[in-house]
Amino acid sequence: MQPRLETVQGSVVVKTTNLSKWYGQVISLNDLTLQIYAGVTGLLGPNGAGKSTLLKLLVGQLKPSAGLVRVLDQPVWNNLHLKRRIGYCPDVGKLYGSMTGFRFVGHQPRPANRTLVMQPRLETVQGSVVVKTTNLSKWYGQVISLNDLTLQIYAGVTGLLGPNGAGKSTLLKLLVGQLKPSAGLVRVLDQPVWNNLHLKRRIGYCPDVGKLYGSMTGFRFVKFLALLSGYSDSEAHQRTQNVIELVDMFDQQDKPIATYSKGMRQRIKFAQALVHDPELIFLDEPLNGMDPIGRLKTIQLIRKLGEEGRNIVVSSHVLHEVEAMTESILLIHHGQIRAEGSISDIRNLIDEYPHQVYIHCDRPRDLGAICLGLDHVVSVRFDQTETNGIIVETIRPDDFYTCLPKIIIEKDISVKQMFSPNDNLDAVFKYLVQ
Repeated sequence: MQPRLETVQGSVVVKTTNLSKWYGQVISLNDLTLQIYAGVTGLLGPNGAGKSTLLKLLVGQLKPSAGLVRVLDQPVWNNLHLKRRIGYCPDVGKLYGSMTGFRFVGHQPRPANRTLVMQPRLETVQGSVVVKTTNLSKWYGQVISLNDLTLQIYAGVTGLLGPNGAGKSTLLKLLVGQLKPSAGLVRVLDQPVWNNLHLKRRIGYCPDVGKLYGSMTGFRFVKFLALLSGYSDSEAHQRTQNVIELVDMFDQQDKPIATYSKGMRQRIKFAQALVHDPELIFLDEPLNGMDPIGRLKTIQLIRKLGEEGRNIVVSSHVLHEVEAMTESILLIHHGQIRAEGSISDIRNLIDEYPHQVYIHCDRPRDLGAICLGLDHVVSVRFDQTETNGIIVETIRPDDFYTCLPKIIIEKDISVKQMFSPNDNLDAVFKYLVQ
């Protein structure tokens, strides 16, 4: 075995152009254009992402349905000379059991093909705008639900936060085309929304209402909606199986929806929002009614979908749960956006409010007296629930955190616990809606 040093670092060893592979109506790879450079490259993705299909196309085991593939600057299909220059370790484990390992090395069986359905959406450029509204308003008679709303939502997972009645559901219904704006403009995936049937194939929606077809089983309900999306019976069946397992409803899929708990209904609604493999998913209070385990699994699924490159807008009034899903948030209150950005960005917007620091120590009175002498501390109060706890309010938190360690060391004060209530999203939200 000799080191391979002839490949120039930075040179292209694999190149695909508009590469696609499908099996009947099932799309496994879709219009894939990429370049892989010399060196070691990791191809990451969950089960069913298309990794094996891509590798089989790159080594010539599969013929592309469309597009071009070049490896080591040569076409791949039916290129026997190229096969001597590449090695391939397949994912299948079917080998010649009667052979010894030594004898087997010179002969390998061809693996069977697999059909994959759900694909991560990686084509949306990070930072690109997926939702844009301009002076958007919605009213019902004299009641204003949204008022002159202008916003942009970028690729990735975005949390839409606000109390009940803030306008979250109305906004989502406008974004998916269920409601017509009273005034203003809405564009989703760079297209107008109202009466746009083509756009509806590219988005998924999990509404907040729980009225489903109670006589249907969960499986039949999701498959029915997949058939309405235009898929053949076999493909609708396969897609339904995939998303049912994804939302952890496999054990309940054959029971009538009328027997489902609210949490189970939420998960089956989530499944139907995913079944047609949308580019952008809108989830309206998806955690409502779920038990703690169901909430955790749903949060993990949303994070996983985001990591796979899918775009998700998820609304909630449970702030710490959305904080667990994403760093990107929009705060809506009384039909208006109060703040947007990352949690830290929004925290910077409330610097005019005193920043609270809770400290539990062995000498709270001594520490409190010293803190009151600092020019950036506006108040100190004792915690009513803890004997040795104090709450310090400062208008310059950075200065306070800088001088506090010096005070503790010089005065030999033992600190058992310290945290800031303002660092959680709930406190930030309360400031911004005051």
